[in-house]
Amino acid sequence: MHSCAFIRNGNIHRNPAVLLLRLSNKEALTIRNESMLNQLMVEQTTRGRFSLQSLEQEVGSLQTSFKKQFPSICNV
Repeated sequence: MHSCAFIRNGNIHRNPAVLLLRLSNKEALTIRNESMLNQLMVEQTTRGRFSLQSLEQEVGSLQTSFKKQFPSICNV
């Protein structure tokens, strides 16, 4: 099962796992980190619920990591 998370203007949209960042040229870049997401899904499913807070933390961590790797193209 492939889940996706969309982050646009700081808001989380529909499916939690693909990160959408705005670039300086106004195009969108999609980042997929499926193994991290799958791990998160398994942990949450085991607990019997999916926490929005844990999702926000995971996405924030992915966003920070991306900004560090590609600072010149991020305009977030």
